Amino acid sequence: MEKSVSIVLSLIIMFSVLFGAQSTASAKEAEKSAQVLSVSNDDIIKFAKKQLGKPYRSCAKGPDAFDCSGLVYYVYGHFGYKMPASSSEYWSNPSSVGKVVATSSTKKAKAGDIISWRNHVAIYTKNGKCIEALNYSRGVIDDFPVEAHASGNGSTYRVIRVKGVKDVQSLKKYYNFNKKSKNVYNVSEKCLTASSKVNSIDAEKSVKKDIDETAVRFTNHSVAPRIESIGFTA
Repeated sequence: MEKSVSIVLSLIIMFSVLFGAQSTASAKEAEKSAQVLSVSNDDIIKFAKKQLGKPYRSCAKGPDAFDCSGLVYYVYGHFGYKMPASSSEYWSNPSSVGKVVATSSTKKAKAGDIISWRNHVAIYTKNGKCIEALNYSRGVIDDFPVEAHASGNGSTYRVIRVKGVKDVQSLKKYYNFNKKSKNVYNVSEKCLTASSKVNSIDAEKSVKKDIDETAVRFTNHSVAPRIESIGFTA
């Protein structure tokens, strides 16, 4: 009897330990996923710039020195990304990192995109420039023109947009547009929904009444554009 109880207790303890370990692992994975999903290109650039001035060293992946792929590996790794270990992998298999949005042009490039040559890789900042671990003499530098690599790495390069990285400028534009729509014009969702279903004079009057009640807190010139945009005149 005592032996049976001992076996049962042992099994309970074993399952508790296994379940606890799995729960801890799941929590860590969830935390890592959340970190990746919440990163912005602004975060990427800010952390990359903290590495400026550090020396170049072949095959180094930080935190004290880097080669070109090592810098990208370290910066994105800080936010939970598992990036390729060599620059050639970005060129040969860009889809493992993200999506190629342009070739040999930075017109569509956004901060945080990866610029990949056959034997070099860098992080795009803005205005046709990038941050990178360049060479032994210069180390990690900023504002280096992408096109200046043509002589050493060839004129062909790819702009790779990393999966899951949010573009801060797009988010700001979206936020400001919605803020303006809601706070300046302040036309309620009820008004917009009703206005799309206007089928009679009575319904139109009802919508106008809602708009007029909303507009008392604002000047006529700030409300009028929104009224016109949904098909009514002020």
